[in-house]
Amino acid sequence: MKFNIINKHNNEIYPGVLHRLLLNDLAINPIRWTFDWKKEILDPHYQPYKLLIVGDNHIQGLISFEEIDDGEGYIFVRYLESAPHNRGPNGELRIAPALLAYACKKSFDKGYDGYVCIHIKLDKKLIRYYENLGAKYIGNQRMILDSFASNHLIKLYLNKGEGV
Repeated sequence: MKFNIINKHNNEIYPGVLHRLLLNDLAINPIRWTFDWKKEILDPHYQPYKLLIVGDNHIQGLISFEEIDDGEGYIFVRYLESAPHNRGPNGELRIAPALLAYACKKSFDKGYDGYVCIHIKLDKKLIRYYENLGAKYIGNQRMILDSFASNHLIKLYLNKGEGV
């Protein structure tokens, strides 16, 4: 599967691909990440992935999630982080929507109807950002993408093809 990675400034689209994040990736790409990605890699309950532009080994962003199968089921996004050069309004690429689109697809694939829960920092700008992607704040530092929002992200950011 290929991803559409969109430039924030000119809307140019780059083909992206997602791969499982490995310990070696953190050594090769010595970026100052906010979250402890080593912990995510080592815990077998978590599924950490890296987003790359096709033909470029520089990590553009990371996501880690786990499957919560509590009878209804959903994907729980523990961490989502853009590389420093993609952060904020002056960053280069829109990374979060592409990473969330993968979590949404995974939710549909697992029979969870596209439901994705995102653990967030309580930040008004961040909440508005996720609301613009279709998420709804449900309290307790959680936002949820439902079937409709998930389908929308998948249509915008995922393409059929090689990859995960």
